[in-house]
Amino acid sequence: MRYERDILRFLKISMPGLRRIAWPRWVRASRWRPALCFANTDDGRILAIDISPSAVIPVTLYQEQVVKLLRSHPNLRAVVCVLEDGFEEHPQIEQQCKRLGMGLKVLAPGLGIQTIVPIDLDPHPETVALIAEPGWFPEAILRQTQDLSHLIFARVLEKFAKDVRKAGNDSRKTLRIVRDTIDTLLQQHPGVRANAGSFMRLSRFENLLRTNSPMETDHVFHSFRVFLAGCPVINQFYDQFSQAQRRFSGSTPSATCVEYAWLLTSLFHDVGRTKEKGKAEKVAGMSLENDNLVVEVRANPTRWTLEHWREAAKALGSLGAFVPDAKDQDVWDGATIGDAEGNRLGGIWTRLYDELNYHAVMSAFDLLAGLFDMETATEERRNRRFVVTHAVPAALSILLHDWRLWPQAKGWRLSPINGLVLPMAALLVYLDTWDDYKRKGPEPVIYVKDYAVTSRGVRVEVVWGDSAAYEAEKIKYAAFKKAVEPLPFPMEIRTNM
Repeated sequence: MRYERDILRFLKISMPGLRRIAWPRWVRASRWRPALCFANTDDGRILAIDISPSAVIPVTLYQEQVVKLLRSHPNLRAVVCVLEDGFEEHPQIEQQCKRLGMGLKVLAPGLGIQTIVPIDLDPHPETVALIAEPGWFPEAILRQTQDLSHLIFARVLEKFAKDVRKAGNDSRKTLRIVRDTIDTLLQQHPGVRANAGSFMRLSRFENLLRTNSPMETDHVFHSFRVFLAGCPVINQFYDQFSQAQRRFSGSTPSATCVEYAWLLTSLFHDVGRTKEKGKAEKVAGMSLENDNLVVEVRANPTRWTLEHWREAAKALGSLGAFVPDAKDQDVWDGATIGDAEGNRLGGIWTRLYDELNYHAVMSAFDLLAGLFDMETATEERRNRRFVVTHAVPAALSILLHDWRLWPQAKGWRLSPINGLVLPMAALLVYLDTWDDYKRKGPEPVIYVKDYAVTSRGVRVEVVWGDSAAYEAEKIKYAAFKKAVEPLPFPMEIRTNM
């Protein structure tokens, strides 16, 4: 079967005591035909794995055959392995497997396996107490906000670190400090002032969403943590980022603003979460009173008839076609002339947007189309080239940050990400991979033990307090190692319990 090789490879890592065997006679005698069978070398327990990429399983067959086998053969364990996209579409499979007494694993082809419903052959979960830090911004990150001499908003960041330390565990006060800081940062360039509304709508959306789902991942503090953690890296490697930015603008160094590009890349990388399937529906029926939040539950293909949406697709596709073949002295034309490859990519990405499955695609287009709409005003003519040359690379970096898209991105020649051409994308992927701090509530699942940014590169040391959660996230650490090639500078993630 298509995915057997990947499953075999990853099981050797997570369950090294297994050896592959033929189906036992009593399995062959049933109407159930699992894809793979293993024996545990220690005690002879048998593991049968069924592969269902779509995550749609024959529940009646499993009830009649698999449950019967599990009861009559105490040494048998059964697991269903599904694909990431299938699990996203059919999350009910988790409860189905629990009721049937079967395990559930999610396969990301080429990247790893995540355990959703464990069995007794999986590693026994352990928990340990973590060092408790107040607030939503680890001290290891806050310490790095001092003396950022290359950044035009260095003093704003120093003030934020000082104020947020005083806020402690007061979430409302912390959110107010974050909002005020974002407002100040966005005023650094007049062309992006109005777009703060997009980010604020994300904040209000998540407040509503957590009413129904208290463990929903936080994206507001997360986005600002990513921005904050990236600033010392931008400062340290400013020349490398400026050189890459000049590929997109063809301007002299004084006409580029690396900070502006990073501000857009980091703050807006998750705004598309508000439109993902399964999230918007949860709040669609709630009263929003005087709020300006618009929840889009269904796709709206008519958006692509509007000029600013069409221009966003053209510009994003054009840059996507330019990046794979970009040489040191090549300069992007700013989408002034279309080409077949750019049109192909733009078409793929607009279809992905309308499927509402990948927040990275929606985030990229929402940012870019919003900015393009603003810049159509006559008085904004002076800013247009600057916005195009900074916002389009930011949007492409955002589009590429979701690891679930990387297998498809190989067909776009954008995976692995070329960190020399798109260092912003590399930095976003790096930080987004390891920032799990308080993303599922006030209790941290990780402790950021150390975060070091030096001329030799950037390194983070993350300590997990829950082995089961740690095992589930190892897939993304493995994915990061293959995601960016070449790296713009050394980027290391050290993890342990």
